[in-house]
Amino acid sequence: MDGLTEALVHRPILGGDTRPKRRGHRFFSATYLPHHRTMNIFFKRRFVRRICLGTFIFALLCFFFIFVVVPLIFRYSYDMQRGLLFLNFVKVHNADYNKPTSAGLIGARSLNITTKDGVRLGVWHTLPVKHQLEALAATWLTDRAARDQRYDSWMETGVTVVYCHGNAGDRTSDHRIKLYQILNQLNYHVIAFDYRGYADSDNLPIDEQAVVEDTRAILTWVRERVTKGHIFVWGHSLGTAIAAHTLAVLEGEG
Repeated sequence: MDGLTEALVHRPILGGDTRPKRRGHRFFSATYLPHHRTMNIFFKRRFVRRICLGTFIFALLCFFFIFVVVPLIFRYSYDMQRGLLFLNFVKVHNADYNKPTSAGLIGARSLNITTKDGVRLGVWHTLPVKHQLEALAATWLTDRAARDQRYDSWMETGVTVVYCHGNAGDRTSDHRIKLYQILNQLNYHVIAFDYRGYADSDNLPIDEQAVVEDTRAILTWVRERVTKGHIFVWGHSLGTAIAAHTLAVLEGEG
């Protein structure tokens, strides 16, 4: 060899082109992938790029919808604000509003109270444990007027808790019934009611002023009957704000 060339040992790979190539003044051996393999790699890379781009665009659209579109809809849609706040469209299935005893509330009565603006509210009056057996045994329970008079007389000197429930569900929700039972075991009367738009109360548009008016009607009814006893207002979740607002209104009226 004269130093300008060198011996080459070729190792063919799957039919690749192994012919010596010249670069400058030297020969070298080059191996090429078949054409179809090159195209496969090209299309795979192109497919991956499309997947990545599609994922990015989808994520961007989701971000735009959640953080731009939804807040704008919420800002300018009063119905949406009201629905998400009160959740009165979340119903309790197979609820029997006329028979609280079917929910395990011994001797409880179901009644309706009407607000000043003519809205009918569904109400339960559950009894302290000391009156439950008497209520079941009394023969006058078949007479509605006599029954109501008797229940009212029990409230006169007792301790009564007015329960303002939160959003979603109604007075028949399981966790609320368990609370009534605990309070009854402590010998408290419980007045559980549903605001307008909930349960069997009149299905009317609901807002803050409306639920305050409903709670005010319930408290007025209770105060007329509890003349020598004590009244407590129990607010849960959203009901806490409703109870506080109502009591502030009543305090302002003296």
